Amino acid sequence: MTLFCNVPTKVATATSTFMIGVTAVASAFIYFGRGQVRPALSAVVILGVLAGSALGTQAAKRIHGRALIRLFALLIWFSAAQLLYRGIWGAKP
Repeated sequence: MTLFCNVPTKVATATSTFMIGVTAVASAFIYFGRGQVRPALSAVVILGVLAGSALGTQAAKRIHGRALIRLFALLIWFSAAQLLYRGIWGAKP
């Protein structure tokens, strides 16, 4: 969205996060209907998500868009390196 539609980085990030949330909620209802949701574990995860979103909102006010892109690129490179390492040498996490 940022590269092709000229949407600001923070807006694109918020939109992406919202869509992931919508997908997760739809999936949660399906799993809950099947009886595959553990309520105690879900409550802990929800508390973590709420705390993380509050911290993320405060951090987003202070972080410039370019810094956010660089941080995300670093995270993607790190993840790619891990996947390659595990794929080539079969290392366990």
